[in-house]
Amino acid sequence: MFKFQIKRKYNMKQTKIAIIGAGTVGATTAYSLLLNNMVSEILMIDCNDKKCLGEVDDLADTLQWSTTSSIRTATYKEAAQADITIICAGKPQQPKQHRAELVETNAKVIRSIFNEMGSISKDLIIIMITNPVDILTQLAQNLSGLPANQVIGSGTLLDTVRWRGYISQEIGIAEHSIEAYIIGEHGEEQVPVISSANIEGVPLTEYPKLGQQKLNNLADKARLKVYDLIDNKGGTEFGVASCVTTLCKSIIFNENLVLPVVTFSEEYQTYMSLPVSLGSQGVTQQICIATNANEQKALKACAEKLKNTYKNLK
Repeated sequence: MFKFQIKRKYNMKQTKIAIIGAGTVGATTAYSLLLNNMVSEILMIDCNDKKCLGEVDDLADTLQWSTTSSIRTATYKEAAQADITIICAGKPQQPKQHRAELVETNAKVIRSIFNEMGSISKDLIIIMITNPVDILTQLAQNLSGLPANQVIGSGTLLDTVRWRGYISQEIGIAEHSIEAYIIGEHGEEQVPVISSANIEGVPLTEYPKLGQQKLNNLADKARLKVYDLIDNKGGTEFGVASCVTTLCKSIIFNENLVLPVVTFSEEYQTYMSLPVSLGSQGVTQQICIATNANEQKALKACAEKLKNTYKNLK
């Protein structure tokens, strides 16, 4: 006799993700996680209890179409015991404002969050989104006491996605087939690695309709896109939420995807965006991509800037 079994949709990997900051980015990130059906429970935390409750009530209406079993408000102490905690609380970037200008204000927010979290699970993985993400990822690692591989920042992943998107539009090749990274600072000093960028081994500098100057122009366009978004609609949330969902997926399912995120660099002795493989333990290894002399010089200058900024952080 033919038998079959229908399993409840909740028999999935039991993963609890906490999101600290129920603003536009936090709420959109929660929605993206719900749509992608990969987390058992989502916890939302914010200093504005009413706003947090409103976002949770609204997002809860999507549970019928998701494998996520629940989304609820929670405490900072619960976030400290989650599997992954995403931090996006803080003051957002304003029109014509550089991310680095937010450092003192948002550092106070991050310190307050970790003070509220108390004892932190030794297995917690923290994903920092709050800007300036390079500096605040280092601060979060120091405050948490977790190993460096378990504290990462979203960094230049979105910049890289945008750059690949613009390249794709120019040459009609799918973005996933383009191997090109923007690394360094998630900000004005970010470095597009043009020298080793390629499509199936073919250097992008030799590709029709491209070249060094064109690739630089497209990288600048990717770097500056945020200012247009802030000017036009007040901020950016969909792209960053999708990027963070990709990070979570690679961690939850131990995919070891190679992604440019903020991590500690032994070579540069600071936190900056570099390609790493990301698995269930966080960063599993750093990927050394080829860079030329000019790119190495730019990365060293970027690293010195980040080290000095962190050193002077009050």
